Amino acid sequence: MKGGVEGISSAETHEEVTAMLHDLRQTTVPAAMLTSAQDGGERRRVHEDLDRGRTKLLFVSPERLGAAGFLD
Repeated sequence: MKGGVEGISSAETHEEVTAMLHDLRQTTVPAAMLTSAQDGGERRRVHEDLDRGRTKLLFVSPERLGAAGFLD
């Protein structure tokens, strides 16, 4: 675990994660995801919400988690 981020491996598809996020938001859990399918604006919004403490649960795709500098 680095910087409060713990990795959990899963075979969930993008659609399954999107559905889980929708369900979590309906129960007032502030959740988001970072994937390579998102455009720059969406990724910036997720990072801003993280910086401001508005996101409590973050799903990260394997390619994002493995990207250089992601955990810095």
